[in-house]
Amino acid sequence: MRVCATTCFILLFSLGSHFLGGQDFKKDMKMINAALKPLKKYAVNLHYRMYLDNQLNTPYQEKTVEIKKDGINSLCKHRTAELISNNEMSVYVDHQFKNMMIMQQQDAPMDEYLEFTNYMEDHFDSLMYMYEKIEFKDLGNNINEYKCQLVAGKYSRIDIRFNRKSARINSITFYYRGKIQIDKIDQKSHALVMRIDYENFNTNPVFKPGSFSTSRYLVKTGKNAYAPSINYKGYKIYDNNTLE
Repeated sequence: MRVCATTCFILLFSLGSHFLGGQDFKKDMKMINAALKPLKKYAVNLHYRMYLDNQLNTPYQEKTVEIKKDGINSLCKHRTAELISNNEMSVYVDHQFKNMMIMQQQDAPMDEYLEFTNYMEDHFDSLMYMYEKIEFKDLGNNINEYKCQLVAGKYSRIDIRFNRKSARINSITFYYRGKIQIDKIDQKSHALVMRIDYENFNTNPVFKPGSFSTSRYLVKTGKNAYAPSINYKGYKIYDNNTLE
């Protein structure tokens, strides 16, 4: 349901049992985590590319998710949906099905990323068994990469590419285990690869006034009552705070 759910599961990695290349995976992940934690304001685009059957030159599908954060305020947006949060509420807008979901104020999308990296550090030893091998590569120009082979689970491999100088992730690539049916029409199964690139990471963005306001979507009509704004006339509203 939430646009950013997929943007935030992307750091589903922990640690492996074998290290190649003389690097310290745990130390590097701590470095990345430490660089992100203090950030209260930023903007970044996450570019998703899905590849089939190891055809890594031509994406089968792709989309870009735009993330903005300013303190407690956040916006996560792509072509068909967006999630906006401020100190009053969160609103999920689905443009494809023309509905909105009102929720209590949510943490900014990237906070889930920070929570996972904290979990990774706290449970380092217990997660060792998940990986068969971790291979390190120095790609030059301060770009490093870890190729993580998994023993079991949803993914057979996860590649993490990052900039050592800025301590920011450049991309994460997930290699799904086995073959997956992605089209109900042709019913064929394919080897699936998902790559997510972090693009245009800006730690000093200038946001326009009203960037995190829900008023462009909703008009308050009474106590805890809302209607779609004129630009979103016809959208159906669901208030998660009143649903049982």
